[in-house]
Amino acid sequence: MTQENVLPDHVSDPVRGGPRTASVGRRRTARYLTIFFVPILIAVLVLAALYTFLIRVEETTGPVAAARLQDETGTLYGPALVYRPYAYKLERYRLKTPDFLLVGSSRVMPFAGEVFSGSVLNAGGAANTLDQAVAFTRAAIAIHKPKSILLGLDFWWFNPNRDDEIDATGTLSDEVEVSLTQLMTPVQWVADDAIHLSSFLEGLSPFHALPQGIGAFAKFGGRGWDVYGRYDYGTLIDGGMKSDDRQFKRTLKRLQSARKSSKMNVHVAPSAQGLQQLRDLVRELETQSIEVILLVPPLAGPVQAAMDQDAENRLVPLWRDALGSIGARLFDFSDAGALGSSDCEFVDGFHGGEVTYLRILDAIGNFGGTKFGQAIDRDMVTGLIASNAGHARLRELRPGDVPPEVDFLDLGCDKSS
Repeated sequence: MTQENVLPDHVSDPVRGGPRTASVGRRRTARYLTIFFVPILIAVLVLAALYTFLIRVEETTGPVAAARLQDETGTLYGPALVYRPYAYKLERYRLKTPDFLLVGSSRVMPFAGEVFSGSVLNAGGAANTLDQAVAFTRAAIAIHKPKSILLGLDFWWFNPNRDDEIDATGTLSDEVEVSLTQLMTPVQWVADDAIHLSSFLEGLSPFHALPQGIGAFAKFGGRGWDVYGRYDYGTLIDGGMKSDDRQFKRTLKRLQSARKSSKMNVHVAPSAQGLQQLRDLVRELETQSIEVILLVPPLAGPVQAAMDQDAENRLVPLWRDALGSIGARLFDFSDAGALGSSDCEFVDGFHGGEVTYLRILDAIGNFGGTKFGQAIDRDMVTGLIASNAGHARLRELRPGDVPPEVDFLDLGCDKSS
């Protein structure tokens, strides 16, 4: 009778394996699972925190919903995640049904609504092209016919070769779909100093009450549109963030290095089709008894000088001449100096500040003969100009705890007064 070789229970068979081998295998598996799942768990927690931040600062609120919320709260709307002023301004117009409408690009945004005696909406920023300006105007008057429309015009709208910065504003969607890439954008905002790290951490914490405003830029930078549609540049003006156009160098470089298809290229004749499109819009509005005022906003002095000195600049002079035959009242304020403004009152090379734009309103009101001009509170305008000359913003329109304006363009401007 053969006796089987039986090993004690505590000894592992080197061939069959046993408790020791199984234990080692389990530990190895656990280690692999830890290595695999822990980074995933950390990533999920980080993304969840970032999404919570976006919700808390109301970045997931769409432009139409924001327009309605602003009607209730009266706070600034300054989104950092999506830029859809067309949809936002059109909804603001529907809610206000104003007597006076201002339409144009970001170069119309500095007009302050407080200085009008009638109801007004500044839809600056809604139109990045002439097509968008026409579409917005038609959509607006289909909702409500105002007494008067001021249409701010940009020379690049009439560049027939332009193919850049065209679709930045036109969508009507109110949906804010946050992609994986967009979830990471708050980190980029901090890296770019668009918001401070302390503000970001404050937004993450459920134990902190957040500042007023709709959107991260409004809450943490005081940047955004007010209830009238004027854009407040917030911390840019008081030095909380750095300007990227100090001494107008960025704007001048854009002009000097413009491609043929760039909106900054002025070595081309203005589009005849674009001029006819504008003429048709003016005629369409006037047949409905809506007053139309055309505005050419000013440029900073060095920018205007660079364009004047460019011997190949055909677009701007030919365009300005052609505007005189459109058939509407035209105010050409290309030269800020003619308004009594200065570079110290500019936000950057293409954007005058609020004081410069008060000077525009004062000039329009002084000219007379328009419903738009009659609605301007001249006493208020002249008083605000006198108390804010040499500045880009109106102190009286800000809360008392806002830091004072600084020489953010490094022009040597005295902002102490």
